[in-house]
Amino acid sequence: MPDDDVLTRVLDLVNGLLRPSIGGLQAGDSLSKSGLDSIAMVQLLALIEESFSVTLRPADLTPENFATPQSLAGLVRRLGER
Repeated sequence: MPDDDVLTRVLDLVNGLLRPSIGGLQAGDSLSKSGLDSIAMVQLLALIEESFSVTLRPADLTPENFATPQSLAGLVRRLGER
């Protein structure tokens, strides 16, 4: 899948979990400052695994991988190469 498609899908998933009042996040926006609570983050993990047919391991769940939609898309690309 092209890099832009992965990022677009990640952004769609993230923005689908946000409250409408937050507005849409961009690729470099902070996920930790986005308003996603812990339940939404767990939902995001499940959506990522389901949407991209990947498995997230505990070692993948780092602050660096989940800093921004862009870093999360990078993780998805790497997982797809496993």
